Amino acid sequence: MQSLHPQYTIGNQLIEALRVHRPQISRAQARSRAVESLERVGIAEPEKRINSYPYEFSGGMRQRVVIAMGLMCDPKVLLADEPTTALDVTVLGMALILVSHDLAVVAGSVDEVVVMRHGQAVERGDVRRVLSHPEHPRVEVSRAQRRAQDRADRARKAREEKGEATVATEARAGSEEGFDAFTPLSRSRDEEPLLRVRDVSQSFKVRGGLWGRSTDFWAVKGVSFDLYKGETLGVVGESGSGKSTLSRMIMRLLEPTEGTVEFEGQDITHLSDRRMRPLRNEVQMVFQNPYSSLNPRLTIGQSIGTALKVQGERDGRRNRVRVQELLERVGLEPDHYNRFPHAFSGGQRQRIAIARALILKPKLIICDEPVSALDVSTQDQVLRLLSELQDDFGLTYIFVAHDLAVVRQVSDRVAVMRKGEVVEMGDSDGIYENPRSDYTRRLLTAAPVLDPDEARRLRAERARAGSEG
Repeated sequence: MQSLHPQYTIGNQLIEALRVHRPQISRAQARSRAVESLERVGIAEPEKRINSYPYEFSGGMRQRVVIAMGLMCDPKVLLADEPTTALDVTVLGMALILVSHDLAVVAGSVDEVVVMRHGQAVERGDVRRVLSHPEHPRVEVSRAQRRAQDRADRARKAREEKGEATVATEARAGSEEGFDAFTPLSRSRDEEPLLRVRDVSQSFKVRGGLWGRSTDFWAVKGVSFDLYKGETLGVVGESGSGKSTLSRMIMRLLEPTEGTVEFEGQDITHLSDRRMRPLRNEVQMVFQNPYSSLNPRLTIGQSIGTALKVQGERDGRRNRVRVQELLERVGLEPDHYNRFPHAFSGGQRQRIAIARALILKPKLIICDEPVSALDVSTQDQVLRLLSELQDDFGLTYIFVAHDLAVVRQVSDRVAVMRKGEVVEMGDSDGIYENPRSDYTRRLLTAAPVLDPDEARRLRAERARAGSEG
């Protein structure tokens, strides 16, 4: 996120990376090479996007640009430190040192693996042996199974504490409201959606270079869906597919170029900032990067409590109590109120970001890649927390992610996006078990697996599909 200069275009930075090391190459030749590198890493319309600035790219697309920059000089060794985009060294034709916390990514990308713990290498060897027969003890249980077990445990505990009859009554009441913590959602035909999105589109101007004209780039095109109370809609797709842009239109951080967004029956598509302010209570967002979404100069108590002041709460003591109660609810200590963000780990900062989203008691929370910057064990903890909060507060989620495994375990329905459009939408299990779209099937094939041989087979299959397509 921070390795690209915000004041220079993508093209200028790629060109500089080549000409610093090879000054004999002309600027025109370097530009042509930069376009080739962008195309090589999967950036659509590279001839146009080379004139864009980093802020106009999604996080995953910026990662691809950084990879393209690393490839500009045809290096013999590439050191990839926790890349968010998969690297195919058979295509790149170079040696790779891959640093990653994700074993599934490691399985499909390396020949040998070194496992580190507390600064020491605890195991080293062929990737097949280390992942299938590790000498160092580890526990490998799927996150989806753990989450399902968590929900079952909570349901059983509730039945034991309240009795079967009471829980059954609450379940019926929850169903009437469109939300039931322990059973699948059921809808009546008369129920109104919490959120209605109709044919929304968003275009941006793409610079044409020094003398070229700007052209329209449609980041989102004609997306429609309904979202009901207590439901979780997963939005999945590759980097640059329009997921985050769609989220920002729903939040009204962006005003849609076309289409309408209705929240609880009210059209909010073109409301002014002043008229939107009361609705900010109802819709909140948890952003992708916990390191950049908190102001380093404010204590976490101030960061969380600011929203209360903006909405007119002037009782400082009361605000402090509310913030401390919420800190405890998300798994932090109340006396952390006066600490600054740098004193917390990535997972703790994301808990703080979740608390900030919850402080105004919203009905809808948009989670934009909320666990992609976290290691797998911390991801699991944050996903469990989000699940518990949804059950406890009757929250509705839009969960944006590129990780299909994460999306499946948290979502009731899934929308698959490609190049700004929804290519498939349906029940979560149905999408994963019987996908209708070829693109969805390719995404499922691209999901990382722990078996190195299977990972390589799938990668070869994707390469063949790409050459044929």
